[in-house]
Amino acid sequence: MLGASLLGCGVSPDPNSPPEIYYGEDVCVECGMIITEPKYSAAYYTSDGEAKIFDDLGELCIHYLEHEDDTAKIWAHDFETEEWIDAVNATFVVADQIYTPMEFGIVAFKENDDAVELPR
Repeated sequence: MLGASLLGCGVSPDPNSPPEIYYGEDVCVECGMIITEPKYSAAYYTSDGEAKIFDDLGELCIHYLEHEDDTAKIWAHDFETEEWIDAVNATFVVADQIYTPMEFGIVAFKENDDAVELPR
C-alpha cells in the first residue's frame, strides 16, 4: 500500500486531502469490519496526522466521542455521488429506511437540497 510506504519514509499525510481507503481490504477502526461501500464510509485525521477510517458515519461518531481525539479534519462521502466531502460543511440525514453497514442510518450530502429531497 502506497500510504503505508509513504509513512515509513517520514512523509506526513495531508489532512486537507481525504485518506485512501482500500475498499474490500481496509477495516474500520471502531468495529474491525472490512470497509466495502464508499457512500457510507467516513474518516478523520487527528491533529497528530493519524488517519482513522470507518465503515459507517455512526461508527465515526462513537469512536470520536469515546476517544476524544483532537481532530484536524473530518471527511464523509456524499451519499449520492460518493465523492469525499468536508464533513463540517455537509448536511446529515438520519433515516430508518437507509441501511448503513452498522445500521445507524446516517448519511451525508454535499448539497443541502439533495438531503432535503431524500425520502424519509
